[in-house]
Amino acid sequence: MAEEQKQRILELDCAAIPAVRQTYSPTLGSERGLFSCYLGPLPDETIVALDQCARARAPVRLLFDQGPLLLSLVKAELTDTQRVRIVGIVVQTSLATT
Repeated sequence: MAEEQKQRILELDCAAIPAVRQTYSPTLGSERGLFSCYLGPLPDETIVALDQCARARAPVRLLFDQGPLLLSLVKAELTDTQRVRIVGIVVQTSLATT
């Protein structure tokens, strides 16, 4: 029997990494939706880790001051030196609403 591999979640602290141009398009009748933002500057190791997550379809957790945001089906696109555009489906959120 094949052994199931547990997916690791990459966590990025958006309080320490500038996250700009954040957008969220909710799915009608669901808490899920499409989220995107630009992160950077990022160290090379983080860019490599994001690329690996995108290729493996592994989730990414963005840690904001208001709470974490868990994304699946993440796409990471290098837009500039050390800057990445992240797009993913929101699967879990704990963001405070104000």
